[in-house]
Amino acid sequence: MDLDALMALDHRTWSGAADPGPQYAAAGALAQFCMEATNRKYRADYVEFVRDSYLGQTQGRLLWDYLGMTREDFLYAYQAWEKNP
Repeated sequence: MDLDALMALDHRTWSGAADPGPQYAAAGALAQFCMEATNRKYRADYVEFVRDSYLGQTQGRLLWDYLGMTREDFLYAYQAWEKNP
C-alpha cells in the first residue's frame, strides 16, 4: 500500500477491510520511519501528531506539517528510507 492510499483511509474504510494486513504493514512502516529515521529526528513531532490526531486537534495540519517539511520532502525522505532503512 502506498502512502497516499494509507493517508486517505478513514476509520470506516480501515475497519471494513476484508484483509487489513497491507494497512497494518504500511502503517507500521510509516510509524517506524517517523520514530527511527534520521537519528530519531522526527520522533517528538510524530508523537505530537499522533496525540493531536487521537484528540481531534490537528486543526487541519497534516503529518508533514508536524514534521516541519513539505509533502514532497516527506515523500522523498520516506522513500529514501524505505529503500535503505
